[in-house]
Order: sequence, then structure tokens, then C-alpha cells
Amino acid sequence: MLKPGDVLKKTRVFTEEDVLQYSKVSRDSNPLHTDSDAARNVGFEGPLVHGMLVASLFPHIISSHFVSNMLMLSLKFKF
Repeated sequence: MLKPGDVLKKTRVFTEEDVLQYSKVSRDSNPLHTDSDAARNVGFEGPLVHGMLVASLFPHIISSHFVSNMLMLSLKFKF
């Protein structure tokens, strides 16, 4: 059973193609996600993966710690 303070982890490497396809589907054309120079110009090492693309892993991570018939009704995020 999970309790406050527990940490759940999942390793996933997102490719440039993953980010490009998500940019198209989400219509988020912010160059910070697809342009290395734009990302470096504001202090990042390279393009950023969309927060919601990363968050798409959360239901799997969370549900892997519960019984198989669990139904997740909603998740709320703040960025």
C-alpha cells in the first residue's frame, strides 16, 4: 500500500520523434520543445519534453501499485 512520502519511479527515454509527434498532436509549437538553440538560449541543455507527455506515464506508474481492477477517474496537474 502506498503512503505519503513514497516515491514511484519509471525510466522512459523520449526520442526527438516522440516530442515532435506530441508537438503536432497537442499543437504546442513552442520551440523550447523542438529547437536545441532556442532551449540553450534560455539556459537549458537541450529541448524540453512536454510536461503532459511525461505526465502520460503517471496512470501506468500509479496503477502498477494497485490491484488490476482499479479505475482512475482523474488526475490534476500544475505546471
